[in-house]
Amino acid sequence: MKNFRILYSGGGTLGSVSPLIAIHQFLNSKQIPNPSLWLGTFSGPEKNVVEDAGIKFEAIASGKLRRYFDWQNFIDVINIIIGFFQALYYILKFKPDVILTAGSFVAVPVAWAGWLSSTPVIIHQQDISVGLANKLMAPVAKKITVALEKSLQDFKKDKVVLVGNPV
Repeated sequence: MKNFRILYSGGGTLGSVSPLIAIHQFLNSKQIPNPSLWLGTFSGPEKNVVEDAGIKFEAIASGKLRRYFDWQNFIDVINIIIGFFQALYYILKFKPDVILTAGSFVAVPVAWAGWLSSTPVIIHQQDISVGLANKLMAPVAKKITVALEKSLQDFKKDKVVLVGNPV
């Protein structure tokens, strides 16, 4: 069986990490070769969890887009741009077959870089309300999986699939 290279991205909190770790563990349990790389944050809690799951971890710059005035927004826009170019570097170096994310602000520049490099992006919506990160990634996603039937209406019908939450 051919190796299926997966680039995961998420972090800042463990909410976006858990479903991706579950997918990785499932593939491993089925003995499906899946060399993997994870792009996450410098300061989030995800690094140890990801490495404990046997996934190589690299941190990239990231920034949160706040919907209110904060001086940090100016710095974060620069961090998002830097993160985009760092993500593009890792995508070109790692050559993933697919990029998987479950939201998170660190994943946005990764998804955009994936789209630019013609790497399919799959995002997972696990919450009842669509977060800003998934809203920003949806236009470049090849597929969007959702945990809840209610979420089917939040995305284009030709992209969205109800799968539940990977556990």
